[in-house]
Amino acid sequence: MQIDPSILIASFSVIVASGATLATFLGWIENRKLRKAQTEPFVDIKLESMPQSISLLRLKITNVGLGSAFDFKLNLRPHSLMNDVQREEINQIIDEFSRPQFIIKGINYLALNEYKFSSYINLIRRNEEYLELFFTLVILAEVSYRNNIGEHIKQFFELDMREFDGSYTLGGTFEEVVPKSLKDIVSELKKANQL
Repeated sequence: MQIDPSILIASFSVIVASGATLATFLGWIENRKLRKAQTEPFVDIKLESMPQSISLLRLKITNVGLGSAFDFKLNLRPHSLMNDVQREEINQIIDEFSRPQFIIKGINYLALNEYKFSSYINLIRRNEEYLELFFTLVILAEVSYRNNIGEHIKQFFELDMREFDGSYTLGGTFEEVVPKSLKDIVSELKKANQL
């Protein structure tokens, strides 16, 4: 049996045209995803020390995406792996962080590159046992907001204090510096009382 060359050429043309159509469609989908990514908000949350003192910690909530976030809400809670003592401490920390109204009630609009801060916690007022407990805590942060076309977006973050263990150094580790600073302050106060 002999195959007509025109049928082979036509079949090959159909295969090439189908491949080109598929490539065009996949390119269109990818281009659409890129356009959407270039206008999407992305809210980031991180735990940071305040510039005034390494012992003052707060949450920084920033829209690092390329679009505005609407109807922003933040929900903080203890990680499910935490024991009862850790949960109790996390709930106290969450209460301290959650003093600003935007954390309690939410915010209507978070613009591109706009950031908000939670209230701060002061580790210098805590004892050494507290610091050991602090560096075992994990807080879950759930962020929800809408993009500019009304799509609802949810993100989840783990604020893991264990990652900070030993990472802050000012002549020593964070755990060494804070207790030493506390002892120095107490010593100076005793000297001032004796005058």
